[in-house]
Amino acid sequence: FQEGGLVSVTVPAGIEKIGGGAFYLCKTLTAVTLCEGLTQIGANAFSRCAFSSFSMPDTLLTVGTGAFQQCTKLRKINFSQTLESIGNSAFQGCTTITAIALPDSLTQIGQNAFYGCLRLSSLTLPSALAKISANTFAGCSSLSALILPNDLKEIGAGAFSGCAKLSSLDINGKL
Repeated sequence: FQEGGLVSVTVPAGIEKIGGGAFYLCKTLTAVTLCEGLTQIGANAFSRCAFSSFSMPDTLLTVGTGAFQQCTKLRKINFSQTLESIGNSAFQGCTTITAIALPDSLTQIGQNAFYGCLRLSSLTLPSALAKISANTFAGCSSLSALILPNDLKEIGAGAFSGCAKLSSLDINGKL
């Protein structure tokens, strides 16, 4: 469906994976309904789409590389409570997202995952998160305060580069 003129999509029951680039550059796609049972969204699957909110089914485990990259109208994401992994650049350039609450099940966030989310001002990190990769939140210039999880052991290079308003950082635990 790449570069197609779709306005809405309903993914039926029985689908476990949305393949890479499936809805890439569908500039008119404003509504997506996903079924329970979906476990994976592939690389660039919804990159550059026009929806303003996105709800993941509670069966979703993996968001692939660049899956929502440059979805500049995306304001709200309801994450799956079973989500384990967010790939590199998954939400890079989603400039209108203001708040993110990542689920406690999340153990891996890739490089550049939220790079350039300019309006992101509220961020809740999962307690089990052990590593924040390179440039994960770089360019999130509205982020002003953050509490790091107790189990966090590593922060990659440039993870918070360009976060000019970040004035409060609570470092706990094993870092």
